[in-house]
Amino acid sequence: MANLYEISKALEEVYLMVDEDWVFLPEVEEKLQELQMTEIEKFENLWKLLRNIQSDIEAFRSEVKRLSEIARVLENKENRIRNWLKFVLESKNSKTVKAWIFTFSLRAFESVHIEEWSEEKMDEKYLRIKKEANKTEIENDLKLWVDIPWASLVTSNSVIIK
Repeated sequence: MANLYEISKALEEVYLMVDEDWVFLPEVEEKLQELQMTEIEKFENLWKLLRNIQSDIEAFRSEVKRLSEIARVLENKENRIRNWLKFVLESKNSKTVKAWIFTFSLRAFESVHIEEWSEEKMDEKYLRIKKEANKTEIENDLKLWVDIPWASLVTSNSVIIK
């Protein structure tokens, strides 16, 4: 079976064989209907393929959600065990426990804890601000013919299947 491009080319050739009054010879009309059915079948098969891909995407997304939930539960379990080990080690006079294979010990480290965070109280050097392009404002200005040399409006097409 031909691909969609070949079918489209064949349809174009059949249309070129039709005279100016759009009178179809019987063999031309038969060939035309055959090609149109083939094209319709191709489109239907492509639609079926798209639906299968969409269902695969949805299945993968739900699997990601399921696996993320399992990972979250395991991370919580890991944190509870670590906190319990920390509590036990802190309550002992000795900060180290040697087992057959492993050695458990506490290690001191420093971290910053911020209470009552507020942008007004902070000095500018302590703030990190993420900056990104405001595409809505850029689009509005471009539509008003404002010259923005590094931006342009691009019109794209997307396939709608109902």
